Amino acid sequence: MSLDKLLKDEDGNSPWLDQRSKLFRIGFGLIVIVISLIVFAFIFYSLSKDNISSNRVKNESPVEKETLVKLMNVQNEAVILKEELKKIKAINAKTKTPANNKHVQKKVLSYTYQPSSVPIVSVDPGEGFTVLKKYKEKVYIPTGSVFQARLITPIKTSVQNTFVMAETINEFRMDSKRKIPKRSRLIGKSRLNPVLKGVVVEFETLVLPSGIETSLNSLALSRNALPEIDGLFFSDSLQTYGTALAFGFLSGFAEGARERDFSFFGSQAKPSLNNQILSGLSAASFQVAEEMLRDIRNEAIEYVVVPAGEYIFVALTQRYNISQGVNN
Repeated sequence: MSLDKLLKDEDGNSPWLDQRSKLFRIGFGLIVIVISLIVFAFIFYSLSKDNISSNRVKNESPVEKETLVKLMNVQNEAVILKEELKKIKAINAKTKTPANNKHVQKKVLSYTYQPSSVPIVSVDPGEGFTVLKKYKEKVYIPTGSVFQARLITPIKTSVQNTFVMAETINEFRMDSKRKIPKRSRLIGKSRLNPVLKGVVVEFETLVLPSGIETSLNSLALSRNALPEIDGLFFSDSLQTYGTALAFGFLSGFAEGARERDFSFFGSQAKPSLNNQILSGLSAASFQVAEEMLRDIRNEAIEYVVVPAGEYIFVALTQRYNISQGVNN
């Protein structure tokens, strides 16, 4: 028998009638149980939400209380400050007169100049309070340093000193501080060395390219490291010797041109006017020649010529202080 037939059975005495009623009861009970579960779940959720909110309120309430207490304290302090300001203004208004001001100043002075009860002990500060001084380092180029230069002015020197100027062709550098710049001018004097037949040049001044003049003691050296400069040597001694020889020849010619008489004792000059004139000329010529030879030995004119552009070496005869070339 199928389920449709059981449901459609109209017979009240059928055994399936009880089963159908039980089925309806079971379905209704399930529906009631589901509804009750939903209701209980909603109630539980609402209760848990209320508990969470109440916990939050409980947790936040102490913080809010503290902030309220602080605000009230600040307000009370502000009120107290206002009252104190009013009192100070009232006191200042009462004590505006000069007499009161003097009285107040006297009080202040009397308080400030009270002797202290703390004993004062003098203590030597020691090295902790010494003033630090920065010592300037002496920077210099030592004696004996050699650098190269070139003559700007030609040299024609004799016994007297002549002006000489040279220029450095390269920068002379010992380190970052000790240096002589390129194109620095060397100024000095030259004199003749009659023994070595050369020129001795001594420089006394160094002019930097910036225009600063400094003192420098140095000596010019030749390419062979001799303390002189080689040049063209000139002398008028040959001309003077020739003149002296001419006077000597004139003396001999006058001596030989005199008239002589030959006798048993030899030749003798005749006592005539011509012989006397020639005798005087011979003596005078011999005397002049002798004096000229003496002058040649003592005062012969000699000089040396050095052209401009000649390369030389310069050696320091004394230390050169770099601080001279620093702008103050």
